[in-house]
Amino acid sequence: MTIDQIGRLLARAYPQSVCNFDGKDLHWRDGSTLTLADKQTELLENVDTTPSPLLAQFAVKYPLGPRHNISPPQLYDPGRTRDISFLKKMYGETKAEVEARLVQISWMPRSRNKSILITSTNGVDRQLIKVSAELDQLPRSLRKYVTKIGGTYNWRNIGESDQLSPHAFGIAIDINVAYGDYWLWDVKRVGKAAFRNRIPHEIVEIFERHGFIWGGKWQHYDTMHFEYRPELIMASDENYGKRKVLYLSREPTSYGAERQLSYLAEGLTEDRYIPFILYSRPESDSKDILKRANTASSQMRMRPWKKTANLFTRYLDAMRLLNVARREKVDLIHCSYQWLLPYALFLSRRMRVPLVAHIRRPNNSPEKLAGLGCKECDAVIAISTRIKRELLLLDNLYGKIHLIPDAVDLPSFNDSYEKPLRRELDIHGEVLFGLVARIYKNKRQLDYVKAAKQLLDLGYNAQFVLVGRIDDKQYFQQIENFIVSNQLTEKVHILGHRDDIVDVLSSLDVLVSLAGGSVMYEAMAIGRTVISAGFTHPENATHLINEFTGLVTESRELGDLVSIMERTLKNPELRSTLGQSAQAWAQSNFSIDSMVAKTQQIYDDLLR
Repeated sequence: MTIDQIGRLLARAYPQSVCNFDGKDLHWRDGSTLTLADKQTELLENVDTTPSPLLAQFAVKYPLGPRHNISPPQLYDPGRTRDISFLKKMYGETKAEVEARLVQISWMPRSRNKSILITSTNGVDRQLIKVSAELDQLPRSLRKYVTKIGGTYNWRNIGESDQLSPHAFGIAIDINVAYGDYWLWDVKRVGKAAFRNRIPHEIVEIFERHGFIWGGKWQHYDTMHFEYRPELIMASDENYGKRKVLYLSREPTSYGAERQLSYLAEGLTEDRYIPFILYSRPESDSKDILKRANTASSQMRMRPWKKTANLFTRYLDAMRLLNVARREKVDLIHCSYQWLLPYALFLSRRMRVPLVAHIRRPNNSPEKLAGLGCKECDAVIAISTRIKRELLLLDNLYGKIHLIPDAVDLPSFNDSYEKPLRRELDIHGEVLFGLVARIYKNKRQLDYVKAAKQLLDLGYNAQFVLVGRIDDKQYFQQIENFIVSNQLTEKVHILGHRDDIVDVLSSLDVLVSLAGGSVMYEAMAIGRTVISAGFTHPENATHLINEFTGLVTESRELGDLVSIMERTLKNPELRSTLGQSAQAWAQSNFSIDSMVAKTQQIYDDLLR
């Protein structure tokens, strides 16, 4: 392994003690540093060439898994090499310092219920509690190996050695001595080490699953001994120690919310988190999200929770979902679609894992938010100031609400000089307006088309496009009938769903939004004028600042929409100024890295 790999492993294994690794130094949380090597990147091949015990422990990989029933034993001691100064730095320099961090836990409360001492540093106590709980579920024939234990904390040296034992730091446990085999005992008894093992692999695998290595995999074997060394497990299994985040989402489309989820899932720190997305609807006509995302995903039916007709079937859906979440060993649930929040809450309660809710839709009453389960979430993300204010009206959410606006893939959303949509529609010189949203009544496409008619009746030289999947066929028919009956087919174009959203936006002069959405931010990133009408008050807009980065009115009156669109037709300089300001703002505020970092910090805080 390289120095860089080792440094990152140590930082990931001990986040309570180590802040980060910068390629040379480990940075401790107390502000001190530990230099692993001076820009050393060569591979470490064996113990003889490694510069310190801390690095030497990685010279040979710990054989993770059921590879231990071997005779004679392997010719090395993976993990028996320890850097005592490193352990002292984390767990205590002296007996008094170590003992100040010890806590009592109940060992196998169902079968034994014995109090034992273990360190609380680095969450060792929590990991051993998990081990204990799993061992308690084993058949009686296996529990006999672990109900009685040989000991945990003991400030002492290793037998016939001047080196402190891992027991001295409260990070080790010896299980039932009656079934244990120890090389030194055999040397004293028969004159040589005669390896044998009586500990079942099921027990070993439970300990390893929670960061404990086993002394039965050493040449100098100690089959009753387990000690907390997660960095060695991580070195053998690249996914060990990573936390799995289950995302509940609506469908794998390329629309705003799903695109935001794609950014988040792809942007998570790879050596800390594993994303897994469950969609409640089957794959639609857009597959680009699944092609782009480096993320495992699946589809599972989740019928609307609040519908009376689903009072029984929703629990069937929820139990199937629970089985999947348990199989995937989910550590945290992030509900990306607020109407799935009751399902997320069902999982969180039964699995006892943290729950994060993502609220993207405004105009939610406190009663509606409470009914969905927001009050019982561990954290709630609001994408706008307006939504945050609505959430603050709920009890029990103080300190749990996080304002994290949507992000834009800034390198992708840049201006295209080719303007492919204009070429496709044969538009030359005319001002082009666009509304991008699923065709649904609350998106107000009909108001947009009516405004287009009035502007055309006034003699303005403009064209208009509607982009979006048809979700309401009856509403779509009303729009189409209006266009045809008013002879607007040459000026108003219904384009349906488009995956080439960058080409669409770069071809527009003005984006009109009557129901919000992250597409406004994407148009800003390209440098387009954005109009928001009838959706929010100017003072509630987080990024679309009236007369600076766009034009905002709270009015839903058709005449006011026509007036604000007319302003952009009359004044090309206004369009240019607003577009430039919007683009500059987007570059400073819509970074995916920033959005991901803020969200991941919530995960870190909940899981630490």
